[in-house]
Amino acid sequence: MRCVPTLSALLLAACATQPSVPSLDDACPGFSAVPAFCVSGSRTAMFERDDLSATVRVSGRAGLTGVGPIEGLQGEITVYDGTLYLSSLDTDGAEVRLEREEAPAVFFAGGTAKGWTEVRSDAPLRGLDAVEAFVRSRADKVGIELDQPFAFRIEGKATRLGYHVIFKTDSEERPHTMALHRKAKAPFRADGDQVRIAGVWADAAGIGRYTHPGRHTHLHVVTSDEGSGHVDEIELMPGATLFLPTE
Repeated sequence: MRCVPTLSALLLAACATQPSVPSLDDACPGFSAVPAFCVSGSRTAMFERDDLSATVRVSGRAGLTGVGPIEGLQGEITVYDGTLYLSSLDTDGAEVRLEREEAPAVFFAGGTAKGWTEVRSDAPLRGLDAVEAFVRSRADKVGIELDQPFAFRIEGKATRLGYHVIFKTDSEERPHTMALHRKAKAPFRADGDQVRIAGVWADAAGIGRYTHPGRHTHLHVVTSDEGSGHVDEIELMPGATLFLPTE
């Protein structure tokens, strides 16, 4: 991963200060309280209304974990335990980390908590389904309402992990279709890496809005060298630690 100036970084710098794009507190009144969960924008709107504009300005804050794409699909937004990570591509297609204090998001989902319960896995977590099942079972066991959205985190060693950074290069290719969405994904690997996973759990209304259709979870990774992006493939070794929110 290289940290160099890019056209996307310059565009991000301009977009992030637009006063017409609300902050998290403005987009989600009461979000300054803890615990809280905020959803702004919609993944489905990208396709149904061909809308890639920003709905919220995302910044780091204590205890916040959340995920979303940068305005115009010019990269990925990951907030892990209060720290904002922004990934994009340079002209050679290499992943770059954008140094910004905030970013405009097409959509964003994230939450805060007063504290975190730590749970360790005693078996490998092989695949997105396994991770989702693990989060479901452990959240239910500690009394978290699964019909309510919440954020969670995972730390562990990845036997294998594939992720992508979304980067739409041709603004003339509209409307934005699923085929174009797949074309805009630049794949990366973090096999064997010590990783941090930022995740959100969707209630029934959130499935498809800020997760992929049919999924309760949306996962982003932060790698050991602070690369980040949307998790497509995952296998974590036994002993991975799940952090679940507590009141």
